[in-house]
Amino acid sequence: MISKIRRSMAGNEGFTLIELMIVVAIIGILAAVAVPNFISYRDRARVAAAKASMESVRGALAAYASTEASNLYPSAASVPALDISDYGKMQAGLSAYGTSLPATPGATGIKSAVYTSATGEDYSIAVETTAPNSVPGYKFTVSPGGFVNTP
Repeated sequence: MISKIRRSMAGNEGFTLIELMIVVAIIGILAAVAVPNFISYRDRARVAAAKASMESVRGALAAYASTEASNLYPSAASVPALDISDYGKMQAGLSAYGTSLPATPGATGIKSAVYTSATGEDYSIAVETTAPNSVPGYKFTVSPGGFVNTP
């Protein structure tokens, strides 16, 4: 009985061309579904990284205001530490107040950040991330009250 089964299977080695084509088609369909999702997740992660970095900046500004005698936020003219074009200054200037920013600016997901504070009683930071325009929240504003997505 076993020898009959062995003889019948002896000529059936490997896969047929049709079987291989079906497997390749299935892999192609799975890749077509997975790749756009991966790109979307990566872009949303950039926005999340930028918001996490700015949450750290927001906490540092609150610490700054609490240590000042006047309890005011710094004026825009006195905050070169928030100049995103010089990431080293930003890290150094805010680290005294408890920020923990990533080692490299690319890890923050921030393309630009503009700090404004006229009187020191309030501030806003307009942030643009490195995510594409199609991602919700790619631009947002930070204030003492939190984050607001900019359309």
